[in-house]
Amino acid sequence: MKLKQSLIITTFLFHATITGAVTEVQRTAINELLQKNDWDTAMDLAEDLVDAHPQSSLAHYLLASAIRVKMQEVSQVRAMFSIGDYKESLAKAIELDPQNLDARTEEIGFYMFAPGMAGGDKAVAANKIAALKMVNQIKGLEMEAQLAAVNEDQAGAVTVLQSLIALDPHNPGALMQLAVVAMQDNDFQQADEYLLNITAEQDAGWPLMATYQRAKARVLAKQDLDTAIDLLIAYRQALPEVVSALSLPDDSAVYWRMALAHEQQGEVSEAIRLLRQSVQLNGDFEPAQEDLDRLTE
Repeated sequence: MKLKQSLIITTFLFHATITGAVTEVQRTAINELLQKNDWDTAMDLAEDLVDAHPQSSLAHYLLASAIRVKMQEVSQVRAMFSIGDYKESLAKAIELDPQNLDARTEEIGFYMFAPGMAGGDKAVAANKIAALKMVNQIKGLEMEAQLAAVNEDQAGAVTVLQSLIALDPHNPGALMQLAVVAMQDNDFQQADEYLLNITAEQDAGWPLMATYQRAKARVLAKQDLDTAIDLLIAYRQALPEVVSALSLPDDSAVYWRMALAHEQQGEVSEAIRLLRQSVQLNGDFEPAQEDLDRLTE
C-alpha cells in the first residue's frame, strides 16, 4: 500500500513540474484517493496543487472535496473545525471560475443537507440554485428538484423534473427520479417508460441502473415476474464490465430481488436458495436476512 501510494505521489509531482495547470492525472489521483477514504493523502496533494496553482478553480475544488471526505470520516466535533476551510475553498473555486458546476453543486449540496448548527440553510441553497440556473439551466433545475425533494414537496419536484426533461429528454437523473415517484404512486407502467428513455451518454451505469429498477418495479407490482428475473440476470451479467461513478446495487441485492420474484411465483425453495446466497455475500444486508428468517421459520 505504501509503495502504491508513493507511486501515486511521484506521478502527481511529476505532472506538477511539467505542466502549468492542474492535469487530469492529478485530478484522477486525488479522486481515487478519496474513493478509498484516504483523505489525508488527498488533502496533502490538493494543498500542493493550490500552492502551485493559486488561481486554479479546479485546485480549490479538489481541496474542498478532500476536506468534505475528511469531515465525513472524523468525529462531528473535529468536522466542525473544518467547515470554514471547506466553504472558503468552494467559494474561491466559484470566484475563480463561475462555470465550475462541480463546485457550485457541491456548495448547494452543503447548504441543502448540512444541519443548521453546521451552517446548512435551505434558503441559501435556494438562492444559490437561482444563481446556478443563470449559468446552467439544466444543472440548476437538477438541484432545484433535489431541494424540493428535501423539503418533501413531491409535487414541486415532479413539476421541476418534467421541465427538466422537456429541455433534456434523456437526462438520466431526472428520468430516474420520475420513475421512483411513479413507483411510489404504483404507476409501474409509467415508471418503465421513464426508465427505458435512460441512455449511457453520461455514464454507462445509468442504463444498467435502469435495468435494475425496471426489474424492481415488476417485483413491487407482482406482475411480469419472468421478465423481472430476466432483467436481474442481465443486470448481474453486465455489472462486472461497467465502469461507473454511480453506486450500483451489488449481487446481494440482485439475489434478494430475484428471491422475491420466485417467492411470488410460488417457488419458495428457489427463493430460500437465493436469499442464502444474498446473505452469504453480505451478512449485513438486513432485507435478505429478514426474508430468509420469514421463509424458514
